[in-house]
Amino acid sequence: MGDFVIDLAAAQREATRSQGFRLVEPRKLPDGTHIEIVDEGPLWERAAHFQYRHYLERGYCKPSDREVVEACEPWRETSSFHTTLDSSGEVIGVMRSVTGAYSDLPIGKVESTPGPFADHTCTEAASLSVSAKYATAGVVEALYRSVFEHGVRSSATAMVALVRQEMLRLLRRFYGLPYVELGPGQWYMGSDDVPVGATTEDLCVALGRNRPNVYSWFLESFTAEEVVRLDLPVVLPPEDPQSPLGPSGPLGQAAES
Repeated sequence: MGDFVIDLAAAQREATRSQGFRLVEPRKLPDGTHIEIVDEGPLWERAAHFQYRHYLERGYCKPSDREVVEACEPWRETSSFHTTLDSSGEVIGVMRSVTGAYSDLPIGKVESTPGPFADHTCTEAASLSVSAKYATAGVVEALYRSVFEHGVRSSATAMVALVRQEMLRLLRRFYGLPYVELGPGQWYMGSDDVPVGATTEDLCVALGRNRPNVYSWFLESFTAEEVVRLDLPVVLPPEDPQSPLGPSGPLGQAAES
């Protein structure tokens, strides 16, 4: 994958000219908020309780004496919570990630046919729950980015999820992402969800071509050494020297290495 080179300046012009994509900047997290990834401990429990309250209020799960989403409990030991905290330390949004063989993930219990991902290590993005106050404040985008980063660093070669049709249309049309449907939509935790997946390589290449600014934002936290070691598509610096991906930035450095 690292043999693929993305010229951000050219990609931005081409995406706008020929594909009609508006290069809207990703919404950033509000000041004072941040994401922590936890596998256990008190914050994990708080995140699980936040998800439970969110799901229960919307009828996505049944009441539980333990105040957890019982349907998610089989993956308790193997899932991480990406937990968004506000400036006071309150949980305002969460998402689970589970990495492993397709058949071992929650999606594998809903749609047993893995399609082209049978031999891949997959990271599933699941259980998105965000406080209504922050629904349009960049929390959703940051959580998806966090799961993507975590999956790549966990050597996942594919990203899978159960999403609503409107979300699938957004991923395809707005971001130009090559998610494929693995089966028909099924009723799952309060909505008709479609099982989808894409390889990490295809996601990186598609973002680099169709949404180069989003691709650079997705990779902001990666060092130049990680870009090389993880074999990510190399990014050529954009024309703007002030860009975080300019010659002095980590991905600009990776392009020079």
